[in-house]
Amino acid sequence: MPHLSRTIIERRRDPRRSTAENVYIYWPRRLSCRCQMTSLSASGAFLDIGALHIPVGASVELAFVLGRGTLLKMHRRTGIVVRSAEEGLGVMFLRRRRAQRR
Repeated sequence: MPHLSRTIIERRRDPRRSTAENVYIYWPRRLSCRCQMTSLSASGAFLDIGALHIPVGASVELAFVLGRGTLLKMHRRTGIVVRSAEEGLGVMFLRRRRAQRR
């Protein structure tokens, strides 16, 4: 029987990088907690949220700090949950209007 290899199709718009940053997640009127971001790209993030469950389609707000050398920058992003699984939560960032980017 021939060996079948599993092909992984990458559907992300932007390359992601592994990270271990703390992130604060806020699910309006329901929950606010700190968790671990395990990967990040320009269009989304994957979060290890432990035993918490936030359903696909929920709108969430994230706050996290990223550093480059000695420069630290606070980021606040709004996103939609696109994956909710035992291993974590996939969030796709919503595009911001120019006025919101400042």
